[in-house]
Amino acid sequence: MTIFYYLCDCINAAVRAWLALQLADAIFEPKLTRKQIYIGQALIIAFIAIVQFANGYLSRSIFSNNMLVIMVFMITIASFGLYECKLRHSFCLNILSWTGMALIDFFIQICAWLLLDQFGGKTDILISIGIYRGIYLSICTLLLVLLGFILKRWFADKKVEISRFWKQSSAMAFLFLPCMVYFQRIYLRMEPKKLFQRWWMFFMGAALMFFVFGFYMLRKKLEEEKRIYELEIKVLETSYEGVLKGYKEKSVLMHDVKNHLRTLYVMLEEGTREECRSYIIQLTGEIQKKWNAVWTNHKVLDLVLNMKFQEAEEKQIKIRCQSDDLSKLKLDALEICALFANLLDNAIEANLNCSEEIERGIEMICKKQGGILVISISNPIESDMEDPDKIFSKTTKQDKTSHGFGMLSIESILHNHSGYLKGDIQKGWLKILIYLNAFEE
Repeated sequence: MTIFYYLCDCINAAVRAWLALQLADAIFEPKLTRKQIYIGQALIIAFIAIVQFANGYLSRSIFSNNMLVIMVFMITIASFGLYECKLRHSFCLNILSWTGMALIDFFIQICAWLLLDQFGGKTDILISIGIYRGIYLSICTLLLVLLGFILKRWFADKKVEISRFWKQSSAMAFLFLPCMVYFQRIYLRMEPKKLFQRWWMFFMGAALMFFVFGFYMLRKKLEEEKRIYELEIKVLETSYEGVLKGYKEKSVLMHDVKNHLRTLYVMLEEGTREECRSYIIQLTGEIQKKWNAVWTNHKVLDLVLNMKFQEAEEKQIKIRCQSDDLSKLKLDALEICALFANLLDNAIEANLNCSEEIERGIEMICKKQGGILVISISNPIESDMEDPDKIFSKTTKQDKTSHGFGMLSIESILHNHSGYLKGDIQKGWLKILIYLNAFEE
């Protein structure tokens, strides 16, 4: 039966490590290929199981704070190596996950101790090496596997919001750690009744903390929605002004169509075919350049792109654009306008912020991959910009109070469509990659 317990203990430790890695996989972007990540996860999980077995067999202890700290650091380093994340974020996530699992484990065992004590049973069966603790660990392992799949999906859906609250999460993590050590010591002294009374204090404190944290998140969300609403109104006003300007220019051009036709007729009569041909190309080219450029086969998106491309060209910024057929795009007009207008505004601003020695340009690629829309937009930046996060935190706009609305709007759209954004700097160019669910599969 001792072998059964140690086997269950190793599997439980491996599943806890797997759960922590699943949370990291849901929140952070992969640094390696999917195959390499699976191999890395398998190696670290196997190593955790071996270390747990060695520690349990040699020390004959079912709880070990030192072992918990070792596991936290091991999974932290593994997550940092497998995913694009900061070391402190990986450490915070693992502190929360491992201490959270330990606290839940203690609470369940305390409840079991009190029930056994009430009915006259043996109260220490869950803290003694043997078949009963092995069965308990087996049940916990199955529940952790189920919880892992549920939490991974939830974390993947909420990773945009989670990324905004790392400071608050760190404070929560360092609050959980001393609580876990305190409860563990009282439990091992066989004083669960005393510990159960302390749990009510812990629950009240945790409830108050979660209430304050939830209120803070709600307030931030309402502020964000207000900013996005103001931005959408601003973008719509800009788009409307652009449409009016374009129609006015087109009306002026079409108003003189009779004069253009008469000029062409005279040219043909005089036999100046080359001059006539150049005149037609110039005339139709002006109309095509301003109004009939079809990039995506989506009317609203083409309107936004033409408006922003024209704005870029007026500022001597070269445009290169490639796109698949996006006519089935399921984003609404406000989302299309906010997403693409803000991305191109950021690219235009980055170009204007560059020195004269740097050639200005914007490269944009839109691809349809199944139900996923992939947007790649690249622009030159100053050489002192090495961190993509710095690009999003700086602005050269005169109105500093409106800075940040664009990224909030983009993040909101990505959240609503289970998408995410990646930034990378290579050879003086900032490349933004966006993935989001934008088509019906």
